[in-house]
Amino acid sequence: MSKRYTVLALVGALLIGLGGGVASHFLFKERDQTEDVLTLILEVADLRAKVKALEEKLDDLTEKPRETTAITSEIPPRKPPNPGTAEEAIAMVRASPEMSEAVAPFRKELEWKAEWVGDRWYVIGLFESPWGVRFVQDATVKDGRVYAYLDYKDRPPRDWVIAKAHEWGLTTFYTRLSSKAAFELVQKSSSVKNALDKVERLIDAVANLVEDTAAHQRWFFAFYVQRKDGSKAILVVGGSGLREGVEEGRYGEAYGFGDAPEASWEIPLHLRDWIQSLASTRNWQGAFNLP
Repeated sequence: MSKRYTVLALVGALLIGLGGGVASHFLFKERDQTEDVLTLILEVADLRAKVKALEEKLDDLTEKPRETTAITSEIPPRKPPNPGTAEEAIAMVRASPEMSEAVAPFRKELEWKAEWVGDRWYVIGLFESPWGVRFVQDATVKDGRVYAYLDYKDRPPRDWVIAKAHEWGLTTFYTRLSSKAAFELVQKSSSVKNALDKVERLIDAVANLVEDTAAHQRWFFAFYVQRKDGSKAILVVGGSGLREGVEEGRYGEAYGFGDAPEASWEIPLHLRDWIQSLASTRNWQGAFNLP
């Protein structure tokens, strides 16, 4: 027996009991107790109204599961993986010319991961750069096509990439360069070479990777030096106009910074907090151009 009919049966029994009570009350009590009888009749009427309300609520409860079932049946079934396995998805990405272009240069191919999410495969590879830095490249496989390299909007979301990279113990993600390698490469640019021609001694230096995304890997550099005139100074290096970090990448046939870096003895406003922090923690207070 359903819960609804059980409840109704109990309420019916209660009504019968109350009805019997009213009849016995009327038959066996004195006639001057008419007010008590009327009170009981009113209570029975109120109980009937409550029963009716309960029946309506039970009707709603029995209808809702039907509605839910109807809505659920309209949801399309989960799309099966295409290709069928993670290994096949990884093989497609490895065979993609776009992925080959995206991952260069690298020295070692280390490991791969793939995950079916919704209607596509997210794929990520772990590599070692020629400078000994482990980095990742990612791609998406959807409807039999590989999205890699410049297809940023179709590639896996950054949160997913970072989570997988952390599983490999990475603290940087797309950059191929260590700080040491970045220093060596940035000094090959014309602007930095010309600035360092005025330097007698390099005292200290810091490389700051300010952007490490699928689209850009950008750096700022600060050199604490003693110049040939005996003064100590701070040389800052960044991208065009020092508005942003200088971007690592392939310039001509070589990977690095090319002639993109710009060096300046004048420290721009947006870099002053960083430079002052370096001066305080690394004892660069002797620089004549410290802001």
